[in-house]
Amino acid sequence: DDVPGLLRKMRSVAANLLADTPHTFLVREPVPARTLDPTVARNVLLIFKEALHNAARHAHANHVIIDVATTQDSIVLRIEDDGTGFDAANATDGHGLANMRRRARDAGGRFEVSSSVAGTAVTFSALLSRS
Repeated sequence: DDVPGLLRKMRSVAANLLADTPHTFLVREPVPARTLDPTVARNVLLIFKEALHNAARHAHANHVIIDVATTQDSIVLRIEDDGTGFDAANATDGHGLANMRRRARDAGGRFEVSSSVAGTAVTFSALLSRS
């Protein structure tokens, strides 16, 4: 995968998973046309899918904002929804958050989640290539 290919796949996934939820997909320019480490690409996509699934299914969001920023060296993915929040510090139901945290570690990246009654924001960042 390269960065533009990953972004195309993410747009397709968002269109499918958020078919009934209005959403905005923002990509910060410029997008580097470089190859991604396969582990990073896989984990970015799986974290992305899980976050969108949670926003649509559990949060009952009215709108989701997907914001992707890339540099020559890194990617930052932020997904915000205006749905039903939760207590992120004490969340125990399901495996979604634990899986996203594990995938971020596997990719050598960082994962953060914040939530309130006004919605949830998930942020994942990683280097495009692992050293």
